Amino acid sequence: METYEERVDLNSCENCKFYRSGEYEQDEVEYEPTYGFCRRFPPRRIDGINSGFPIVEDDWWCGEHQKKFVTQDK
Repeated sequence: METYEERVDLNSCENCKFYRSGEYEQDEVEYEPTYGFCRRFPPRRIDGINSGFPIVEDDWWCGEHQKKFVTQDK
């Protein structure tokens, strides 16, 4: 039986084909994003004017997870 940590590593948002990493405007070289955007569905209304993709943490997971396609250079 897999542990929670193993399940999160394999099925986390970061490893999903619908996940797009967030971008920071900071100049910190060593700082890496820990969030991104779920692009499983079209952008949704956030308020009366704006819309966007849901923001998710790298280590979150859901029932819609689909493994990223990994291509290997030959």
